[in-house]
Amino acid sequence: MRRLAIILVSLFFILLLSVAPGRAALKPNINLSHLVWDFGEVTAGDILKHSFIIENTGNGMLVIKSVTPSCSCLELELVNENVAAQGKN
Repeated sequence: MRRLAIILVSLFFILLLSVAPGRAALKPNINLSHLVWDFGEVTAGDILKHSFIIENTGNGMLVIKSVTPSCSCLELELVNENVAAQGKN
C-alpha cells in the first residue's frame, strides 16, 4: 500500500512538472480522479487493474512527457500524452 502511494505521488509530480509551457493566457490545469487507490487484501500473483483519469480543467494543452513507475512490479499505460483543454485522458 505504501509503495502504491509513493508511485501515485511520484506520478502527480511528474505530470505537474511535464506541463508544456505556453502563452500566459493559455494554461493547463491538472486534475486527477484520485491520488491513491487501495486494492485491499490481495493474494500474491493476482493481476490487478485500475485507471486513473487525468483531466485538464485549464484552457491550454496539457502535454504529458513521461510516466515512470517507481517499482518494476507495476505496468503503466498512458492512453494519450496530449490532453486538450477541458479534456480527459
